[in-house]
Order: sequence, then C-alpha cells, then structure tokens
Amino acid sequence: MKLFKKTVSLLLAAAVALGGMTVSFAETEIIDSAEKSDTAVVIETGEDESEDSTPESGVDLSDTTYTPEDISTYTKWDGKTKFAAGTNYYIDSKVKVKSSFTLPEGSRLIVCGGAQLLIYSDGKLNVRGNLVVEPKGSLTVSGKVNLYEGGGIECYGTFSATKSTVINIMSEFVVRHSAKAVFSGNVNIYKTGMFLNYGQTTLTANSVTKITGEWQTAADGRLYCRGYYAVTINGRSTQAGYFSLGGELVNSGVFVFESTVRYFKTKTARFAVSKSSRLIDYRNGTDTTAGNIGGKTDVGAKGIDVSYAQGAIDWAEVKQAGIQFAMIRASRGAVGSKPMAKDTTFDYNITEASKNGIKVGVYHYLYATTVAEAKKEAQFFLKTISGYKIDYPVVLDVEEQYQANLGKTKITNIVKAFLDEISAAGYYAMLYSNKAWLTNYLDMSKLSGYDVWLAQWNEVPTYNGEFGMWQYSAKGIVSGINGYVDLNLSYKDYTKIIKEGGYNMVAAAA
Repeated sequence: MKLFKKTVSLLLAAAVALGGMTVSFAETEIIDSAEKSDTAVVIETGEDESEDSTPESGVDLSDTTYTPEDISTYTKWDGKTKFAAGTNYYIDSKVKVKSSFTLPEGSRLIVCGGAQLLIYSDGKLNVRGNLVVEPKGSLTVSGKVNLYEGGGIECYGTFSATKSTVINIMSEFVVRHSAKAVFSGNVNIYKTGMFLNYGQTTLTANSVTKITGEWQTAADGRLYCRGYYAVTINGRSTQAGYFSLGGELVNSGVFVFESTVRYFKTKTARFAVSKSSRLIDYRNGTDTTAGNIGGKTDVGAKGIDVSYAQGAIDWAEVKQAGIQFAMIRASRGAVGSKPMAKDTTFDYNITEASKNGIKVGVYHYLYATTVAEAKKEAQFFLKTISGYKIDYPVVLDVEEQYQANLGKTKITNIVKAFLDEISAAGYYAMLYSNKAWLTNYLDMSKLSGYDVWLAQWNEVPTYNGEFGMWQYSAKGIVSGINGYVDLNLSYKDYTKIIKEGGYNMVAAAA
C-alpha cells in the first residue's frame, strides 16, 4: 500500500556517559592509538509501475547461507587505488585504508575469507554499491563508513568498530547468522536505513546508537546492548531473538517485543520512554523482567498486508513466523487505459493463507473520481471476493493525491458510496488510509459508521480518531516473504465480531 510518509530528522541528544559498566569482552583495539516532512507523496499507477522510488540495495534480506562468489573476473584492490564505476573488487589479504574512497553504485567489494579490511581513524569508505564480508573475513573500522541508499553491507564474518568510529546507515546493513559484529562508536540508522541482525551483535559501553529508521533482530539473532540505544520518534526497533540490555535504552518511537524474544535486563540497565512512545508486545502473558517501562503498550493480533508486489509467498513459513492475520489485495480500479483488474496473486494468497490457518481480510485499491465509478469498483471487488471465507474486514484503500484534489465533500461521497455498497452486500466494511487523509481530505463525521485501518509507519500514532488496526511499518521482515512487507496490529477480535454479527457470509454464532 502507498501512503504519505512523515519523517522527522530528529537525532537525540549527544551520548550519555555510562559509568561503572562491566562487560565480558575486551574493547577492540586496533589500527591507530589515536537529517520533518509531510509532503512526500508516492502514487501507485498500476501493476506494472515501480512500487517505490527508493533505490534497491540488491541485498537479500532473508537469512541465507553464504555461497562463495566467482571472483575470477573481479579486480584485486590494494586500498590505495580509486574504485572505478562498473568494476567489481576483492581483497584476499590485509588491506589498510587511510584516506577516502567511494565504492560506486553497481560495484561490489568482496572481503574474502582470511582477509582483513582495516579502515584507519583518518580513513573513510562511502558504500554506494555492495560490500560483502565472507565467513572468516573481517572488516574493522576506526574511521567512518557511510552506507548510502542503493548500497548494501552483508557481513558473514566479523565486523568491528572502535570508539572513534562513525557508521551512518541509509540502506540495508545485514549481519548474517554466522557473523559477529561489535560496535564501540557511533551508529546512526537514518529513515531509509535498516540494520538487520540474524547473528550476534554487541553494542559496547562506548557505543551510541540512534535509530530513525529500522533495527530488527531476528528470532535466531542475539543483541547485547551495553551502551546508549535510542529509538527516535520516527524509528522502530524489533527484538525477536535474545536481547540483553545492560546499558540505557531510550524509546521515543516504536519498540516491538516479538513472541519469540528472550529478554534480559541487568539491575543497572535503564529502559526509558517518552509519554507518546509505543511498545508493541506480542509476548504471551506478563513478562516481569520488562519492568515498568511506561509509554503506551499495544497488545493485539499481528498481521501483514500483501499484494502481487510480494511475489510468491510461502504461507506455511509465514504462519510459523507468528503471523495471525493477513490483509490481501483482491483488486484495483480502472486507471488510465487499464480496466479494473483482480490482483494477479489474490487467488493463490487467500487460498494458501487460509489453508495454513491464517485469518484473512481483503482490500481494494480505489481509483474512482465519481460516485458512479466508486459503485462500479465496489461491485467488481465484491465479484472478485465472492466464494471465499473472509475472517477480517473488507477494506477500501484510498490514497491517490488526484483524488484528494477533488475536495473533501466529493471524495468523502465517493468513499462513502463504495463502503455503503460493501456493507449493503453483508460484508464488514472498513476504510484504510493515513493520518493526512483522515484529518485533511475526508469528512470522517460522514464515515463514522466504518472502522478505520490507520497507516502511520514507524511513528507512534498521532491520529486523534478511533482506529481498529494500525499499519506500523512498511519494512517488516517475515519468513516466507522475500523482501519487505507491511506489518499491522489489530486491536479488535475481528474474527469474533464478524462471526457474531453474521458478516462476510459467515453464519452468526448460535
């Protein structure tokens, strides 16, 4: 789904000094002794259009086993020669970097097993291509690494950063299951950045980590946090594996405890929150180790929403990953010269998701500019979903800017006409949109009879109206799905509501 993305270039205060901390590892000693906007709009214009204008990094986000690359056509790099565009490189020995270099977009640098790449305190590496550290290879930084959009870093070996290091992450940095990473300097994960931890990552007492983008520790991953770890208002941190907190964690954004997390907090550690922050807690029961961490705690069902954009999905793996419900795109309206169409993956997705015990809802992407067109789209949608068992709401997705430009009265009438058609057919109708639409473009007083599915990525929800579901991220990592997927939290037991109400062609409870 598309939506306005509010982003705040907010970095928290400078590092908090943490004294008296004892860690069970030695600090790495090597080498030297010594960015709020409301205006970004992405418009979907049909199934053959790009889903996102952000450059793709080319990094496989799934947990993969390393397959050695054929470097016979690669160029050996000495740490002194400028990288050339369109050329791939490797190092197979110790290479020292004492000045500034840029790995160009489309190029790769392989740190081979047994090799060492050392970036000195006066060295800088700008990564616009892909940097891979093979198993038994190592990358140690005392200088600066900038990982730009379109680039990617994959570590299967060892990554070490000393106290003088600055790591700026604006794309995907992946620590694989076989890898170990130790950070003792500054790590900044910006709004387009993702740190994905399948392996073991340690943030030492001298580390300062600020997350305005995303941090995810997978179910088999391990995070030892001994330093300062801040999630800003636009940031999100998800912990699904072993999470040991021995330093200070400050959450002003969204923090997620997955059902699989093993959480340990030392007596001297601090988990601080702002009043508006959100904790999404998928753990069963009350975990007394969490303590009173304040903020707003959200408890509900975990879901995803999918379309053709996710490609072939392994729904058995999705179920195993703890997903309880899926909102599946069924159709879209006519746009340009393209007629209304069923999503190419709809039949497969709804059949396989249901077969694997995942509750399903459906949605339609609206392109209508008149009430008459909205009714036609609604009838097409109803025809598409007929015959399927639907446990969750039947949703209208509206977010095109040209529709907003029609004016509040007209677009509200269009939306109401669509939802009324769905409701009259006996389905539990729902509206999906973002805060800007719900606040500025729609007259919600005329739509008060319908539940809202709010889209507000990463940020804590600031919409003042009621909503039954919250789409809180567009960068979820779920087993069985290649690449990112939207993540959702359902506050209501829609399966029960729909069954007891006799909606969606489901017989009412006796």
